Amino acid sequence: MRETSAAKTALADYKAMGPGRSLEKLAAVYRTYTEHRPPTRHISVLRNWSVAHGWVAHAEAQDRAEDEKVLHEKAAQREKARERSLTIVQGAKGRYARQVVDGDIDYRTAKDLEVLVKLEMALLGEPLAEALDVKHGGEIGVTLRIVDGRLLNPPDPADGNGQDGGNGSETDD
Repeated sequence: MRETSAAKTALADYKAMGPGRSLEKLAAVYRTYTEHRPPTRHISVLRNWSVAHGWVAHAEAQDRAEDEKVLHEKAAQREKARERSLTIVQGAKGRYARQVVDGDIDYRTAKDLEVLVKLEMALLGEPLAEALDVKHGGEIGVTLRIVDGRLLNPPDPADGNGQDGGNGSETDD
């Protein structure tokens, strides 16, 4: 059976009804038309056209395509938001890291830096390793060695030689 222009118009109207569509609803809408003549007002004609031309399959394919488009758009929006958040977190982390290098850090700054690093790792999709909460009764001294803008490994007190894993000197040979 050749698909007439009336059947094509009815198919377009059927698909435009969205996921809650039905031939009965379409026939009911057509029966309310007073301004212009609809393709048909008869449910039996709509059923015949639907079966003959695969309306359900057409409509389902359109619904899947629209759903997929929405999913892709939302994924793109999430990715843009993630990238914006990552930029903000990395900028703030850099400011806190400069405070560490300058020796201008307190407990609150250190906790903020920890939160920023965790946020950054989460935004990058990287797993987080939780640090152990070590209780101690005294002060801890930390020495950071920075040469040419690089943070060198601090000396390991366990090895007894106070070297940074290299030869312990910063002179060029």
